[in-house]
Amino acid sequence: MSELLIGTNPDNPEEATVLPDTAERKAKQLPEPSGYRILCAIPDAEQEYESGLAKADITITNEDLLTTVLFIMKMGIEVARDAANRDQQANQMEQKPTEE
Repeated sequence: MSELLIGTNPDNPEEATVLPDTAERKAKQLPEPSGYRILCAIPDAEQEYESGLAKADITITNEDLLTTVLFIMKMGIEVARDAANRDQQANQMEQKPTEE
């Protein structure tokens, strides 16, 4: 069995969804963030050290789990609105004359 089954139904264990086979179909399944949610992606971990020595699987897994770098793919409407408000407030603060 080469198919990966996902999303089994607890009421009917025989019913399952098959993971799409192409990258394009997988990309269409990405969720659409709403509100203050942000959809992020983890960058691929390097398979080798700079010296050319191969990394152990557990090392690559740890790098994936412990990374502090994320790529922002999509943002919910409230995130963008909040960022625009902050930018607008920052511009207003810059334009106010300073009192001496």
